[in-house]
Amino acid sequence: MRILHTSDLHLGKRIEGKDRLGEQRKVLEEICGIAEEKSADLALICGDVYDSYIPPAEAEDLFYEFVEALSCCGKRLVVAIAGNHDDPVRLCAASCLAQKQAIIISGGGDERFKIPQSPDIRLLEQGKNYIKVEIGGERATIAFLSYPSDARLGEVADERGYSEKISGYLGEASASFSPDSVNVVMAHLFAAGAAPIGEEREIEAGGLKACSLNVFSDKCHYVALGHIHRCQRLKDNAFYSGSILQYSAGEESSKCVLLAEAYSDGLKKVEKIPLLSGKKIITYAAEGVMPALNFLKSGVEDYVYLKIRQDRPLLYDESRLLRSFDNVLGIELETELSQCGQERASRKGLSRRELFCEFYRHRYGGEPEPELVNLFLEITESET
Repeated sequence: MRILHTSDLHLGKRIEGKDRLGEQRKVLEEICGIAEEKSADLALICGDVYDSYIPPAEAEDLFYEFVEALSCCGKRLVVAIAGNHDDPVRLCAASCLAQKQAIIISGGGDERFKIPQSPDIRLLEQGKNYIKVEIGGERATIAFLSYPSDARLGEVADERGYSEKISGYLGEASASFSPDSVNVVMAHLFAAGAAPIGEEREIEAGGLKACSLNVFSDKCHYVALGHIHRCQRLKDNAFYSGSILQYSAGEESSKCVLLAEAYSDGLKKVEKIPLLSGKKIITYAAEGVMPALNFLKSGVEDYVYLKIRQDRPLLYDESRLLRSFDNVLGIELETELSQCGQERASRKGLSRRELFCEFYRHRYGGEPEPELVNLFLEITESET
């Protein structure tokens, strides 16, 4: 059985106010193409479908279009679960319609599923957090665990308690694994040994909420994980596929989907297939405004954080010119003063106007407009 594994779509996510829905559409089309080219029998989407509990309507439309295309009108089974960024109820709102095209969406509740019986896919059995299906004559048991929040599992005091709760939550599903089927777990969580990067949220400090990999049954052939944005292998059969796009400067720019080939007697291989769509997020250091401007004019299409080093503040017109490029996300100014750590001493005796202008230069890399300065003085004077 060929299993396509992806996660962390974060549809609707913006970066510094810039819309990335067009990039997301292209990469999802690329994933559908990979599923067809590699003849995937089963596609798993392991949480964080959206970037927020209330995603924009365009993001929801894009998700529905994606899973419909991925299922190839019901010829391929698609299973999606909720992540910590998703509202489980909202995510599952279209489940009754989706199931008619062999698309199963789980929010982690007490759910029952129906899919059309066809020569390609048959639903054989279902229970708490699992389904048993036949795909192309081969059997698969799929256990799914949406993001295990405290609200779902109850408050826990330590890692051992947390892992035990998850193990209990998956108990019935693990018991359903049989020697004549490909046994799969899909989950959205922070697993012990994972290396978090970028903007992964809800990962508790110190790893107190890291889940032990021992919660997954030894009978499981493939563990498909979501939540961490870096593709990584945790043990022989447990993988994070990573996010579909680079969502912060701290993330690796290379992204992929995973294609696992599994049989009832074990996992044979896992192929890492690069995703080529989408822009990267880079940081460019320039010695002054002109080198930064020349870099932007060179035709770079990736998103850019500029780090400009010079011995004077940015002028307002310089800042406005640099920010006129659509791919500029932010400007950080480094001067000898900031590098020597003398800012605090230099502020002594400055007027409110001067203090505000210095703050603005440090925060935004340019001079504030006179109207903004006057508004600030007006407000502060009225409060004294």
